[in-house]
Amino acid sequence: MNRFMMSVMLAALLVLGVFGCSSQEDKKEGHLAKGQAFFDKGEYKAARIELKNAIQIDPRFLPAHMLLAETSLKLGDAQEAFRAYSAAAEIDPANTAAQLKLATFLLLAQKYEEARPRVDGILAREPNNIEALLLLAALLDHEKNLFEADSTYRKIIDINSKEARAYMGLARVLVQQGRSDEAERMLLQTLVIDPKSVRHRLALFSFYLAQRKLEQAEAEIRRAVADNPGDADLLITQGNF
Repeated sequence: MNRFMMSVMLAALLVLGVFGCSSQEDKKEGHLAKGQAFFDKGEYKAARIELKNAIQIDPRFLPAHMLLAETSLKLGDAQEAFRAYSAAAEIDPANTAAQLKLATFLLLAQKYEEARPRVDGILAREPNNIEALLLLAALLDHEKNLFEADSTYRKIIDINSKEARAYMGLARVLVQQGRSDEAERMLLQTLVIDPKSVRHRLALFSFYLAQRKLEQAEAEIRRAVADNPGDADLLITQGNF
């Protein structure tokens, strides 16, 4: 085979290779776009098929793993969501969204020792990440490291004074420390932030019950029912009270 023919063949192979790669890239992007479109329309089963097709083409296609995780959550498939977030975190360990979700899954599964490194990793990069700080505070509370849990919740409040979850968490810590008056103030603050919140109203109701402040407890459940007259669970709670 002469040199000219060899050059032509090499050039042809290069062109085919480039077009082949381009074609695969286009295909995976196409599946991702279709998956996103189905997701946006609430057609989650169809979205899952498209996203899995994209991942089959490129197993390290990060956007497809992330959207597959969200899709799986919408479908109520927590195990598949966990696998998808795990794949995303393996591809990009600095992916905060994936690490937060994994840490939350692990915390809910009571796998505290596995959750902690993920939370610490996020906070090393983003020391003021509120979601990570909330997870850290919950872990510290579980460890009965109440002083550090208290400090962490207060740090969150310093960052965002309207973060009701921090006041709720701090109230739990204060109750464990025997500081009931301060805990009550924290729970009242959640209702300043969101006066119509059933969750916050019930938290204050439960607090008053535990403190045997029955008049205050009754007042809170009455307010909750008045704000949400069609809520059957609230009516049952009021009836049982």
